[in-house]
Amino acid sequence: MPPVLSSARSALLLALLLLSAGRASGDVLIVHMADLHSAVDRYPALVATVETLIEAHPEHAPLILLNGDLFEPHDPIAVRSDGELDWQVLERLRTLAPVVMNVGNHDYDFDDPPEMHARAAELKVTMIGNVGFAGSAAALPPCADVTFSSVTLRIVGITTDQRSTWPERLRETLLLRAPRDWIATLWPTIAESDACVSDGGPGSAPQGPSANGSDDGAAAPLALLLASHAGLAADRTIWPILRMGPRPLAVFGAHDHLELNAYVDGMRYQHAGMGAKRIGYAVIDIDPEIRVATGLLAVARSERIDSAYAAEVATAHERWLTESEREILGSLTKALPLPQAARWAARHLADEQDADAALLNHTSFGRGLPEGPVSRYAFDRFLRFDNALMKADVDGETLRRILQRTRPPGFDPDGDREHGEPLHGFWPDSIDPTRSYRVLTSDWVARPDHQQRYLGTTLDFAPVGGDSIKTRLRRALSEPGHHDTR
Repeated sequence: MPPVLSSARSALLLALLLLSAGRASGDVLIVHMADLHSAVDRYPALVATVETLIEAHPEHAPLILLNGDLFEPHDPIAVRSDGELDWQVLERLRTLAPVVMNVGNHDYDFDDPPEMHARAAELKVTMIGNVGFAGSAAALPPCADVTFSSVTLRIVGITTDQRSTWPERLRETLLLRAPRDWIATLWPTIAESDACVSDGGPGSAPQGPSANGSDDGAAAPLALLLASHAGLAADRTIWPILRMGPRPLAVFGAHDHLELNAYVDGMRYQHAGMGAKRIGYAVIDIDPEIRVATGLLAVARSERIDSAYAAEVATAHERWLTESEREILGSLTKALPLPQAARWAARHLADEQDADAALLNHTSFGRGLPEGPVSRYAFDRFLRFDNALMKADVDGETLRRILQRTRPPGFDPDGDREHGEPLHGFWPDSIDPTRSYRVLTSDWVARPDHQQRYLGTTLDFAPVGGDSIKTRLRRALSEPGHHDTR
């Protein structure tokens, strides 16, 4: 269903499009967002924030980069509506600027690849990525060209090869390559590649459309951008290849739900978080030489929000949420941002099991907990997955090394190659290397093929038994005295 716009809103959007079409400087504004994960309640504010950012750069032609994971398979509104509100926000964003979408591991949660690609093409959204499918012609082009008056941006897309994070029904057919191997093959000749597409859908002729209305056939200089939905640890593995050149103006990262804005080896490196809490941007000035400035911007409620759109989203909540999901589990005297809420969860698990520490991976969480009544739906947006609780005994020196993974990783290309997604948790203030500690985690982190990635070591975990982590924490939220977040 097309978005319904008021006449004033329609006039504003038309003005934005005409302004974009009329910019002659050739300078570009890239609006970067990733891992939206069906954050439907934030979509009206997201669109308003993008509008404001574009208006604040009237001399820059805008381009929106959606760096994977538009959808959330665990959100009941998204599931019951088949992602309809996610498609609607994509359609609204497309009215503001051209959209290039690098596929993420959750983008086929509701539609199979051919249907997903066709629907994006109908919206004139260009999809790219390095994932293929056995026995299928649904492979995406690896890159997209978007031509402005003074430059052609070649956007290259890569995605995670962590098969366990993709939809289960597709895992056996996925053709995935390690990001480093794929970049090693593609990157040295990427500037000469004829595999790029950007006319709004995969499979079309490899010729870049004009993002500003120019179609004079003049060859514009080529500048490279890399969109990675592979995660920070994987990005470290490809950095030595990028150093050798050709160097991209910027690398846009995603998948770990980090907020990061760095400048390394003459290249901008950015992660824009998760759940439409923030967006990233890159201001690219062309003349007299190419300069790039990047930053992160909070998505906040404002007077610019389209009230009709906000009402549409509220109506969807009323339509799709069940009485069980509206149930109030408990109440908080103050809001808990995600780090504090995750620490509360870990501390409760540790206290319940008389354990010394509890550690849960960052992307298991979606957002913090609100002040006041907390519904089951709000709780499920906080803790996305329902996992079994696991336990292991570990010596103090090993625990000390594991706790290094709780620090935000930053981006040191020559640092710990496996440290990407951080851990949240609760642990003792001091660690005695000579004693043993009981550590809890989820069965996701405890998987033998996941432990090295999350913990940097391998432990002998055993099931705790009994209720799942979510059930334990829901119960805790309803009990007085279990909201201590120290």
